[in-house]
Amino acid sequence: MSAIPGQRSPLLFVTLVFALSVPLWFLGATYRIEILPGLPLGAIMVVCPLAASLILTARERGRAGVVAHLGRLFDHRNIVPKGWYLPILLLPPAIAILSYAVMRALGMPL
Repeated sequence: MSAIPGQRSPLLFVTLVFALSVPLWFLGATYRIEILPGLPLGAIMVVCPLAASLILTARERGRAGVVAHLGRLFDHRNIVPKGWYLPILLLPPAIAILSYAVMRALGMPL
């Protein structure tokens, strides 16, 4: 399943994300473990894509590649069309407000 050195494999990445996520999903569904009140264990799956990318980068480029990869996470200069700053800053609060409104409309506990 290994690609040519230097060539990225989306299938390998997706497979690794899946392999990292499934155990967390099963544990969370089976044992109803909460990390924080109201936050199930399955919520840790949000970091599985990052973990998979770090694993694959470490395998391909070693420690220096991982450090460079992590450095790009916070490098705002790579956002070329400056119009992307608007969705980056406004989308998370908009989703939170929308989910709050839906929960209120359905009468769900907050």
